[in-house]
Amino acid sequence: LVILMIGLRKVDSDALVDLFLLLAQAGVPLLFLYLLPPEYLRRDGTPYHWKFNLGFDILVWGLTILAYADLIQRFRHRRKRTPAQLISPLILLAVIAYFLSPPESWPTLIGDDGHNGELALPWYLFEHFRYLPYADYRPCHGLIDYGNGFFTWLFLGDNFSAIPYMSRLTDLLVLAAVWWPFRRLGGNLVALLGLTAMWNFNSNAGGGLMVGCALLLLLTVPRNYRHPVRWLIVYAVGGTAATLFSITDSAIIVVALLPMACYQLITALRQWRRMLWPAIAVALAVAAALYWTPFYRIVFAMMQLVLERSEVYSLAHGVPWTESYEPATAVTTGIFRQLVCFSWLFVSGLAIMRLLFSRRSSHAANIRWLSCAAIAIAAVILTQRTGGTGSNDPAGSPLMSAAMVFVGLLLPYLALPLFRRKPWRMLFLAGWCVWLGLIGHQAIGISRLWTKASTIITEPKFTVDGAAVGIPALGDNLAVAPDHRQYLQHVHAMLQTLLHPGETYLDLTPHGTGYAFFNRRPPLPYVSCNYIVSCRQQKLAVAMLEENPPPLVLIHGRNVNHHNGLLPLRCYGLYRYLLHQYRPFRDVNGLIWLIRRGEEKRLRNQPLIKTESLDDVELWTHCFQDRTIAAYPALWGKSSVKLLAQLCDPINLIHRVRAGRGMICRGDNSFQARPGGGELLIDLPPQADGDFLYIEFDTCIRGHNFKLGWQDEFAGRGRPYLEFRSNSPSYLIPLYDAPNWVLSSQHNQLELSLPPQFQDHFKLHRLELYRRP
Repeated sequence: LVILMIGLRKVDSDALVDLFLLLAQAGVPLLFLYLLPPEYLRRDGTPYHWKFNLGFDILVWGLTILAYADLIQRFRHRRKRTPAQLISPLILLAVIAYFLSPPESWPTLIGDDGHNGELALPWYLFEHFRYLPYADYRPCHGLIDYGNGFFTWLFLGDNFSAIPYMSRLTDLLVLAAVWWPFRRLGGNLVALLGLTAMWNFNSNAGGGLMVGCALLLLLTVPRNYRHPVRWLIVYAVGGTAATLFSITDSAIIVVALLPMACYQLITALRQWRRMLWPAIAVALAVAAALYWTPFYRIVFAMMQLVLERSEVYSLAHGVPWTESYEPATAVTTGIFRQLVCFSWLFVSGLAIMRLLFSRRSSHAANIRWLSCAAIAIAAVILTQRTGGTGSNDPAGSPLMSAAMVFVGLLLPYLALPLFRRKPWRMLFLAGWCVWLGLIGHQAIGISRLWTKASTIITEPKFTVDGAAVGIPALGDNLAVAPDHRQYLQHVHAMLQTLLHPGETYLDLTPHGTGYAFFNRRPPLPYVSCNYIVSCRQQKLAVAMLEENPPPLVLIHGRNVNHHNGLLPLRCYGLYRYLLHQYRPFRDVNGLIWLIRRGEEKRLRNQPLIKTESLDDVELWTHCFQDRTIAAYPALWGKSSVKLLAQLCDPINLIHRVRAGRGMICRGDNSFQARPGGGELLIDLPPQADGDFLYIEFDTCIRGHNFKLGWQDEFAGRGRPYLEFRSNSPSYLIPLYDAPNWVLSSQHNQLELSLPPQFQDHFKLHRLELYRRP
């Protein structure tokens, strides 16, 4: 560098700046080589290499050469460019992708086959069984779930060990889709800082929101906005593609842009009639041509899935997270964490303020007004999306993803035009960087900066050859925990023993990757029953099982359940169907299965089966009944006005209540609980049947927990009782959560034990038994 400076003493300053800019970028395109695998060493010291085909090397080195070509082209015409224009966007994209790439590690099969299946199963089903996305298989997040599997198949073939590694290419694809429209907004520096904070977006809520924001930025470019017909075409094509890419999160932005689409349509009808009608004719012709392709099936199935998901989120909002299933890890622990997680609400508040006080006096002002309206609408929809299930983990939840995208991408879009003077703009950028640091935790990425290129990955202790263990899809040198490998081998042996060639099974553990490992078609178009939530989805699932019933169902294995609530609370229709159509049994390794009624002959003389466990009711309760239903009865009790209207056949039990142990009856349904809690006895009428018990007190019952038990033919077997939290005057108790209740033919009496801490007088206002319609 000193020699260079001495040699360039007589060079003018502009040329010197250009030269330093060239030298500063000279080595950066090589960052694209992060896509190449690191050096792997086996335990015996020999190297191990991925068997990628030539196309992978062409892709990686092609990106590197393309970045160098763009850099050279910019400096060949440097006299016509500003210093900022001499910085290659491809080089900055390489920097962002390198920072956000995952740490290097040996190919490892994580213990959670449910999330493995979200990435491995979609492309596998398309490749081997021609399952169309949405039409035949419902991806958890959208077409983004197909990326890792597609790139693995393209460059390596059928090898599930490389699917986590190929997330690098999927990430790069998402970043490239967002980089150019965001760079047009705020320049290289803002784009670099904003996107570097997007550390959680691969197959997650952040990826869909990022693509939706890219569409928003593209549609608010003044050049595109001034041509309504072209704008509508871009909106229709881009909105469909974005929604297909991420079924829920991109769709939020697409729906939020509808007011702008309506305004552009009205403008086109008024001013651009000559172009509008030919465009409509071309659109109809294209639609007619696509009608004879699977495209229509995919789009209609996608729209149906959007509506089904919207039903779930509309019912899941308003849940107090302080009463979530795991209080110790509830998302509301810590006010500072909440300021970070909910920071996207401050950005939406800024959008609303600009919406109210901006003046629509020009095209630019009109764009700002309509885009602020779109952001405000997206924030309203996201309130339900982020408040639903899956929000208890702040690191991977839609809550944190919304914070990253709103603060990292939409905040500069809204705020930068407000700061026209350079000092104020620099002050805003400084505060924005601090905010990004709180959200992004970028110290993790910086700490890996010096180790990614130099780390040598050594073979861990437990690696397997998939072909040697009977599961070729595992690859030739994949690290698998011993208990996980034994589990897969045992399930494979059970399927080979009990199923005929071509038959399949239903996995409810959830371990969706098993369908791909064992080359079986899934009987339902979902990777897990956790995604079968709405009534419409449940009816569809039951109808599909009735049409092609699998003879075997796996309900308890290496369960890794990331969703609160077991099958009765999440998918009642499927749960009820299984109770009546299947019989439980246990195998020699402790796994619990269901055999379809009429297929019991498959279990005869099988050494892997514990025949004496067939029809043991404790197996049902072990797999399907939650140990405690937590705050659900209290939360649903608070929503009784809405929920009771959806139930039917009420049975009034208010006159069948009497005092039990520790309880004094004062007449007129008034009671006094003694110290240590009290018990209410509820006599049920003959043939009484119901799914919910609704109780309404005149006061808030405070204490740690309620306990509701009953007497039936399964007394002493399983868990004929339910436990739940109190601190509410009304409760809607899901009796069906206990398989004993559903399977029993006669219920005689309910026993409601109040919390031991409660010792006060109260009066019962309502006590009713309801049934699902």
